[in-house]
Amino acid sequence: MRLDLYLVKTKLVPSRTKAQELIQDGRIQIISADGFKRIAIFKSETLDTDQTAIVLENKLLKYVSRGGVKLEGALEYLRIDVAGYQVLDVGQSTGGFTDCLLQKGAQKIVGIDVGTAQLHSQFQNHPQVLSYENFHLDRIPSLFSEGENSNLKFDLVVIDLSFISVNSCWSFLKNRTDQILALVKPQFEVGKSQISKSGMVKNRDQYLLVQKQTFQALEKFDFEILDYFPSLLEGRDGNQEFFLYARRIRRENHQ
Repeated sequence: MRLDLYLVKTKLVPSRTKAQELIQDGRIQIISADGFKRIAIFKSETLDTDQTAIVLENKLLKYVSRGGVKLEGALEYLRIDVAGYQVLDVGQSTGGFTDCLLQKGAQKIVGIDVGTAQLHSQFQNHPQVLSYENFHLDRIPSLFSEGENSNLKFDLVVIDLSFISVNSCWSFLKNRTDQILALVKPQFEVGKSQISKSGMVKNRDQYLLVQKQTFQALEKFDFEILDYFPSLLEGRDGNQEFFLYARRIRRENHQ
């Protein structure tokens, strides 16, 4: 039997996607009948009938995706208590950030994503989650221009998208929140020429370049950078990722 299927069938993990994530992160151990133990390497490998498997570390199972673990690390590092918060989740995808925010006590999550049918089933009819899928970022201002959303302000905006994608809506975001926490993924910012065949950023100097460009993008829209730090968990491809924490600079003509 395929290892990922075995992990789901034995209820060690909730889904094949989660099983594959854990295998890729080296969290699955295969045990043979003679007691020999090894770490699973390939998502497609199979288990013999005399073999079993265990999850070595289950932190990744706490949330529906790796994003939840990343955001948890950032919130704890910054000592941000989101209890009672209304949060805009830009790039909601499966809902890892949403999951983390809800478990931390957030009151309401509004999620936006350009994809379709990605949000985990447990959030699709959740009373505290409002999700807009297949929704391009250029349309964000129109989403909040009328109706019940017109006066909606957010205590925090979390972002898991390339900054190139978000450029079109910074002006809108600054008028809807005072603080932003964004996951910066250099592998999506440096351009194809700077990425190896395996998907890794070739030169770590590019990290500083991405940081500089990111700061410049936000400062144009009156955000003050308060912190920039490595994500607790690397990207699935092994690239180092970073969190950026910024607050809006309040000026009289921007009230």
